Amino acid sequence: MGCAEPRIQAWPCTGVVPARRHRTRGQAAASCPTSSDHMTVSNRLHSWPDGAPGEAPGPGSGVSLQLDPGTERQLVNERLFQGVVDATPRTLLLGLLAALTLAIAATWGSGDDDADARHRRLVWTWVGVVTLVLAHGLHTSLAGRKTGPSGGMSSWLARQYTWGSHLCAVLWGAAGWVLIPAPAPWAVVVILVGMSMVLLGASAALAGYRPLVTIHVSLIALVFSAGLLRTWQPEYVVCALGFLLLGATAIFSAHRQEAALSSAIAGQLRIASLVERLQLEQCQSETARQEAVLAREEAERAHAAKTVFMAAASHDLRQPMHAVTQYLAAIARHNQDAKLDASITGAGQAVDAMGKLLEAVLEISKLMSGAVTPKPDVFSLDDLGARRHSYFEPLAVAKGLVLDVGIEPNLLVRTDRMLLDRVIGNLLHNAISYTARGRVVVRVGRRGGLVRIRIADTGGGIARAERERVFEPFYQLGNPGRNRQLGFGLGLAIVREHVKLLGLGLRLTSRVGRGSIFTITLPLCADRRRYARSPVTTDDAASLRNHVADALIVLIDDDDMSLRATETTLQAFGCRVVVGHDADEALEALDAVAACPAAIVSDYRLEGATGLEAVACVKAHCSLRFGSAARVAVLIVSGETSPDELAKVHASGAQMLHKPVRPVVLFKHLNVALHRHASAPHGQEGALTMGESIPPIDVQHARNV
Repeated sequence: MGCAEPRIQAWPCTGVVPARRHRTRGQAAASCPTSSDHMTVSNRLHSWPDGAPGEAPGPGSGVSLQLDPGTERQLVNERLFQGVVDATPRTLLLGLLAALTLAIAATWGSGDDDADARHRRLVWTWVGVVTLVLAHGLHTSLAGRKTGPSGGMSSWLARQYTWGSHLCAVLWGAAGWVLIPAPAPWAVVVILVGMSMVLLGASAALAGYRPLVTIHVSLIALVFSAGLLRTWQPEYVVCALGFLLLGATAIFSAHRQEAALSSAIAGQLRIASLVERLQLEQCQSETARQEAVLAREEAERAHAAKTVFMAAASHDLRQPMHAVTQYLAAIARHNQDAKLDASITGAGQAVDAMGKLLEAVLEISKLMSGAVTPKPDVFSLDDLGARRHSYFEPLAVAKGLVLDVGIEPNLLVRTDRMLLDRVIGNLLHNAISYTARGRVVVRVGRRGGLVRIRIADTGGGIARAERERVFEPFYQLGNPGRNRQLGFGLGLAIVREHVKLLGLGLRLTSRVGRGSIFTITLPLCADRRRYARSPVTTDDAASLRNHVADALIVLIDDDDMSLRATETTLQAFGCRVVVGHDADEALEALDAVAACPAAIVSDYRLEGATGLEAVACVKAHCSLRFGSAARVAVLIVSGETSPDELAKVHASGAQMLHKPVRPVVLFKHLNVALHRHASAPHGQEGALTMGESIPPIDVQHARNV
């Protein structure tokens, strides 16, 4: 068989295959699933001819991913070359077998004289040289298979293929000089048939490379025929002419075969090009989808991180504020120097301002991060309006303003009661703060199927250009000196976020020098069956007696500063207090007292546990030792603001106060909790839950102590 040249290009006047330059495909396209059949097309589609600089054509570049004729022809040649390379080892083994067969036929039955011995040595020398050339061809073909068509090939290796193929063709043609004449007629027939098979096999193996197959087959036919003609025997002359005719026929057939293969491969490449384009478009869509998924996951992680950060920041900021509040109240209680009253009062106002600012910043941050979830219910605006009027009327009177509130009775709405109360409170506070004289008017009435809440003032008004900016955090009109009496510039920002969260309508109309009107609209609820009248509030309930004095309180807080400050406040209430940084320390102190506590006051975020877990541990201990766990009230006092953790506290039925807590507020809630446990039947006691309101109590004792 012929020694196939694996890597000579099929275009004229080119003996060396230049290494191709590649450009990197775009990142999105690089992740596309591409089969090995399409890899060559994919690579060559993004190759630049003649080493032209620039980037590979990518999505949106305006470059069509279609094969130009030159690139298509080169890809066809590479496919044909790959087929030759893949078949070369098998072809060379068959060639070696053919050489051995011809040598055996040429030496079979030869005599023992010197001429026959010289002939045998010549034949087997020819076999040895053919074997060496075939081994060299096997080596170069294996090197070509490792390189592959997509990696390019060195000029040296291409020359090895070219000259190896030519040498192999000359050696096969030399069989006519070495093997002929044969010792027997049957051997001549075997040699002629064998060489015909070698010729046809070589033309078939190299059919994809027209110049190479023409040269290779021509060399075999010419050299072998010349060897037959040298005998000038008629039968050998006829065989030589027939062999030349066979060679021409083989070349013609190889050319037709090459054309058919090229056409088929070109069609496959066009299909592969189309598939590549479709895969690239599909990859772009998949990449866009994955990027959208990653963006959503990143946003979710960012949201979760913001929620965790806000909870941690809230807790850590509230702890020292709570301690400062308790210690300042203790200083005020024990102060005997009238000269310090003004300083203590000023410090109290500063701490109160810091607390309000902290609350406002944390609230706007939670709203903007999506950490607040509304809890809608059906209620009447009568109670809400009355409560707001009673709270803000003293503030308006102190500034010499008239607060005029008019509410149409029996208006039911379904929304979050607390958040709507915050919206109305912030708008009223803003109106009173920025109105120097005149009045603030609140009107609540029905308009079609909507309820309209209007809050108007006679302040300085807001220019049209400023009406969007006043809802930005920390932006204030007419307060360049940042006067704290006018707030911190967060009220209207909180209003906007609350309104957006609740899905309410908000409109601002204003005239400079005349005042402003804020209008809130929300749907009217017609289903009165879902309405439950609000529980008794502090304005109409009887006062409670003092249950706090002499009560045994278990206080748990892992922050030592907050623990000691709260202990000081509880002792000032007249309580007996046992303290601990965790449940174990609290139980040790409780065992020393040998009495069942009346209430447990605990921080929520403890080291290694939660306040609920610590409370459960103390109550279990009391149940085992005193059998009175149900009579222990629970109050969680913490800076925790995480929605998930607050939901856990709410589900437990424990009451929760957010630090910083003023002593009067702590006394009030603790007294209510103790009252409920003292007055409820055994087994039906329960801590005040977050959704319940607190009856009014006599807090004069708290103020006095």
